[in-house]
Amino acid sequence: MIRTLLFVGGVGLIGYAIWSYVNKQKQLAEQFTYNIVSVNFGNISLDNVTANIVVRFTNIADIEALVNSFYVDIYVNNVKVGYAQDNGAFTLAAHSSTDVPVSVDFNPQTIFSNLTSLITASQSLNDVTIGAHGWAQVTSGIVQVTIPIDYDSTVKEIMS
Repeated sequence: MIRTLLFVGGVGLIGYAIWSYVNKQKQLAEQFTYNIVSVNFGNISLDNVTANIVVRFTNIADIEALVNSFYVDIYVNNVKVGYAQDNGAFTLAAHSSTDVPVSVDFNPQTIFSNLTSLITASQSLNDVTIGAHGWAQVTSGIVQVTIPIDYDSTVKEIMS
């Protein structure tokens, strides 16, 4: 009888230890931040604009994490203009940052319905809002989590 109780107690203790480990790894994997470092416009024409965006992922945890992939929808002035996706894994060392370049092509006519709004927007480029909403798959140890990405800013804030 005592052996059975010790066995059941031992199995319960091992189960709790595994659950605790997985839960701690999940919490550590979720400890990273991101922000847009720069936005440069490459190819600009009336029907296509290429935006080269550098996103800085920062790991604030004590262990390294692996970002397996991420996907974000890109919004300009609250209008979805495209998406950015990266399926190439990169490592975030503990207490460090990694800059990831992302290229987004979009049709500016989806944002600006006529020439007047295009001229007005180009004169007040600093007031243009940029948003990125999506997810990142992050692995820490044996745990993989999907973390939401929600970022909103203006060109003026990014350029400063």
